[in-house]
Amino acid sequence: MENNLGFPEKFQLLHKSLQLYFNKELKDSEISGGSVFYFLLLNKENMTQAELTKHSQRDKAHTNRVITHLINKGYVSYVENESVKNKKLSLTEKGSTFAKNCKQLFKDYICKLTSGIDKKDLEATSKVLEQLANNAKKMIGKSEDIYV
Repeated sequence: MENNLGFPEKFQLLHKSLQLYFNKELKDSEISGGSVFYFLLLNKENMTQAELTKHSQRDKAHTNRVITHLINKGYVSYVENESVKNKKLSLTEKGSTFAKNCKQLFKDYICKLTSGIDKKDLEATSKVLEQLANNAKKMIGKSEDIYV
């Protein structure tokens, strides 16, 4: 299909617009847009750094830089009484407050992005994107996350 050749550019545009949106909205904070997904993940449950890397689909070095920054700024801390090998990270009170902000930012972004699109079209698009993601994982030989 000739029209599918525009997929990479459209995916890149969506990814970039999300980054730029978060960076713009967070410009007055000490947190960059690249940290938002870590807040969203840790807001759901405490995780090890390896689990954060897996679920964020970022490389280990990136996750390490972000987590170190978030710990130094007081947004994240290690859970007490965990074994050193599998030490879990959790949001501090400051981090939990910021995570609520991030959740709202994400909702606002999606609302603006999907404005004027019929609900049925959005549901169909979601299903197609899920299948595309599954196919991509199969193509690269991974059954789960691509950065693990």
